Amino acid sequence: FRSLLRCMLVRGAPVEPLGQALVELQVYFEEFDYPTTMHSEMAWSAFLQASRRWLGDDRQLNLEEATACMRWLVRYLGILTVPQPETDLVHASMTGLAGVPGVLAKLRNGTPYLVTEHGIYLRELYLALSRMDYSLNCRRFLLSLNEAVVRMNYHFADQITSLGEFNRAWQLRLGADGSKTIFVA
Repeated sequence: FRSLLRCMLVRGAPVEPLGQALVELQVYFEEFDYPTTMHSEMAWSAFLQASRRWLGDDRQLNLEEATACMRWLVRYLGILTVPQPETDLVHASMTGLAGVPGVLAKLRNGTPYLVTEHGIYLRELYLALSRMDYSLNCRRFLLSLNEAVVRMNYHFADQITSLGEFNRAWQLRLGADGSKTIFVA
């Protein structure tokens, strides 16, 4: 869990360790109870410690912010408890949470992973965050979490499609390998 937090909160952190941390947590939750683990004092302490390192001493989360961010994280990571059938291919239509099963299947089983985006998930999130009433710290947390997930999806996808050059430029800026991207007119 600590490794996952480090990967999600440190901007530009390598995405391979994030994928590995998700696999390790998925394996862990095959044996241990998700709610009990995620609502434990140990998980809460690890989260608070990681957020202190992430924000620095001058911008700590207050209790309301920390609670909101931890709740989001618990909801996001719940996807790790869903059993995944073995398949020949995993397809995601966006690079947010919808792509996590593709990354997990690729890392655990070598399953090819395809991303087809009509829009750019993180760009849409930028726009949504600018209109949210949450504090700056909470919005920064959501952005860090989602940016890490998006970058991870682009990294592990075998093929990435976009519907326009504008979107492809965003994909490349967010870490997609140009040799994996296909423009679909």
